[in-house]
Amino acid sequence: HTHFQAYFVCLLLANFMQAFGSTMSLRWLHLGGVYDGPLCAAQAGIAQGGNVGAAFWSFIICLHLFNLLVLRIRTTKAVSWAIIAFGWSFTFAVVFSGPVAFQTAEKGHYFGIYRSSCWITDGYRTEQIFLEFLPEYLALFVNLFLHILTALVVRGNLYRVDGRWRLRFVPRGEEWKLALARDYNDNSMARVAQHMVLYPLAYAATIVPISFVRLAQFRTSHVPGWTEIIAGSFFYLVGLINVLLFFGTRRFFPEAALIPEFEAKRGNVDKIVQETGVVPFTLQRP
Repeated sequence: HTHFQAYFVCLLLANFMQAFGSTMSLRWLHLGGVYDGPLCAAQAGIAQGGNVGAAFWSFIICLHLFNLLVLRIRTTKAVSWAIIAFGWSFTFAVVFSGPVAFQTAEKGHYFGIYRSSCWITDGYRTEQIFLEFLPEYLALFVNLFLHILTALVVRGNLYRVDGRWRLRFVPRGEEWKLALARDYNDNSMARVAQHMVLYPLAYAATIVPISFVRLAQFRTSHVPGWTEIIAGSFFYLVGLINVLLFFGTRRFFPEAALIPEFEAKRGNVDKIVQETGVVPFTLQRP
């Protein structure tokens, strides 16, 4: 009932670009080597576009969840279409800015042969870092931060009193006190918020190994080929992992008739109740 599905489709399209760019290496296997040219440049551009797009759309999905469960700001369909248009425009702008704005005759081709495949060539180390690694790691850390923040708010650990946010933890067995900071929306989506953190964790598990291999290649050219094969295999499985997570977490979603109105404003918690709690009582016979 929200724009999540549209953003998730965009994420899968970016994952498809990543996988398609990797599958183009079958041509190099058939030829027995990697050759510079239009096909090599196309592979590098598609791979970079998929990597940047996957980082952007994973961030948008995380921000969308944060908006639904924490900020509760109503977004229209026009806003969602504008986000989709901006996201793909940004992705293609990053890809085409390399050969158009940064390529020089002294450094050679921007997209070309890189180790056993095609990517941004070694003459453009700064662009490798800022036009690919930086967006990926920014998305990784921002996603983890927003997901943890969302889970804390929905669970009741992070709440607002007198217009100010406060953080509290309770001893084991006294989780009932956290319910004082929750409303119907939080209670309905608590399990969803707790399990959505699996998305950035899965993204981290796929991106960190290949990043370490790339950084090692920056320092030395003597990096075993099997390390790049294993790390790359994990990296290009991110689309499959996203699909499995999507179907795996669906069982935590509430029934369609019980899905809350996400634009319901979050209220302040009564300061006295939050500090002293509610004292339970029992009825006894006289």
